[in-house]
Amino acid sequence: MDDESNWSSHTISEENRLARGRIFELLISVGIITTLLGLGINIISSVLTNALGRNLSLLLAGGTFVIGIVGIALLVPRIGTTVKEFHQDIEICIPIMVRKQDIEVIRIAQYGNVTDVAHAAIARIPLNERKQLAELFQEGGYSDLHASRIGRLEFCLNLSQLLLTIELMKSSKQLLGSKSPFWKLREVADLQTVTRNIDWESLADQVPNNRMFKVATFGVPQNTIVPAPIRVKLPDIHGQLSDRAHRPRSNSRTSFVTLLRADVNKHSGIHISALGELSEHGLPTLTAPRRGLTARSILRNARDNRIRALSRDEERAANLLDDVGFAQSDDGDSGVESIQLYTSLHTKLYGDGSRPHLIRVFLRIDGSFRISFLSNQLQSHGLYAWSITLSKLIASMDLGRFFEGIKEIGQQVPRRLL
Repeated sequence: MDDESNWSSHTISEENRLARGRIFELLISVGIITTLLGLGINIISSVLTNALGRNLSLLLAGGTFVIGIVGIALLVPRIGTTVKEFHQDIEICIPIMVRKQDIEVIRIAQYGNVTDVAHAAIARIPLNERKQLAELFQEGGYSDLHASRIGRLEFCLNLSQLLLTIELMKSSKQLLGSKSPFWKLREVADLQTVTRNIDWESLADQVPNNRMFKVATFGVPQNTIVPAPIRVKLPDIHGQLSDRAHRPRSNSRTSFVTLLRADVNKHSGIHISALGELSEHGLPTLTAPRRGLTARSILRNARDNRIRALSRDEERAANLLDDVGFAQSDDGDSGVESIQLYTSLHTKLYGDGSRPHLIRVFLRIDGSFRISFLSNQLQSHGLYAWSITLSKLIASMDLGRFFEGIKEIGQQVPRRLL
């Protein structure tokens, strides 16, 4: 993602799939077709009556009448059904600090709903497992061994699944609980006909391969409220990645991994998936000190005093250099000092002994709900209102929201096209 591209806030794309057309053209077409069909039917009926006799004609008429009734019974529910859909793409960033023997998530101010929860979850993983994770990120870039790439991908997707589940439980309780913060959210609760409780343990049991669900405690709600028809499902990420590894790779189709589903039935529900590839935000280098504004915007807001101070000092030192790392000052001694200062700060912040990685995870939220005017319409509208409002609350994890927050307090942010 280019720091210099235009940036604008993301929005949910909604659409209703309804029959559309010009009413007069439709009426005229129906009238003409009906007249022609009626004339043809009358001629055929006269011929059949003369040829088959009265008894067979009555039997044939009864059969056609039954077929017509069945056709109407099948057609009317489809005419009286609207399919409401929405789509939303978000990006979350997982900033991790990789050391030789350990790994931790860097906590970022104003991005705590992602980084604070992730930091607490990773901190509770046994040290020997964190050491293995650190080795995965030290083995090279994203073009190295297949096993290392899959290991990094599974770790990040498991963590994303944990974050999504926690956010869903918090947001749904905020929507349907008795303490909704303002009237727009209470309207969603008023539309629900029946709700039910679900607990954290029942969700964690669905993904035994994701050990983060067993160790996470910080920010984890013990239960939440959802509309009664909703069934929350957490697919196994390890199994999906294993299946994908055995399928022939197609360059024409982008691969996604399902992280969470909140379904009513096979036709209605929310589906949250992640792009099955990882990338990182670029970091400044000694020969390109002006690059990496996204990384600087994140690290300069770290809760860790050392990282925050180093990042801000490194950013100030980079502003004294040009795009290729030479000093802007004409004074020789001053220029050398500027280069030496930046080199020292860059080594301390991005050195091999302790190096940040700003992992990008791209998520897609898809919702589809059938609203029938012949059945419980209030329940259908309630489910759709819950799902789309829930999706907007989950979108608070988007990195763009973080940039909006720090821009409001006067910090420089990248111009991005999301």
